Amino acid sequence: MTFTLSVLNVLIAVTAVLAIVDGIQRLRSRGSNTLLAVLELVFSIALGLTFFVALPLGILTIAVVLEVVLVITLVAGGRGRKLLTVIAAIANAIVILASIGWLTIPGFI
Repeated sequence: MTFTLSVLNVLIAVTAVLAIVDGIQRLRSRGSNTLLAVLELVFSIALGLTFFVALPLGILTIAVVLEVVLVITLVAGGRGRKLLTVIAAIANAIVILASIGWLTIPGFI
């Protein structure tokens, strides 16, 4: 089994890990919206699974839905830290732009 490591794959892995950690923190906190935390966990795990299995939804679809959930989580407010959510949203936005082909860095993506 061969695996090609590219910057896009690393960005997807970083985004998935950040969103999973953020979702777990939001689930454990008292003042947050549980539904958004569960949705964030589901789609971040799905984004991480795209490395290993072929899912019916593509990387772009999962990343867009995860971005919507992250933005709604930021706007909805509540208690807790928002820095991890902001970093995950920015990394996910870069993944979306690179997947569409609007962001190209010669030699990297």
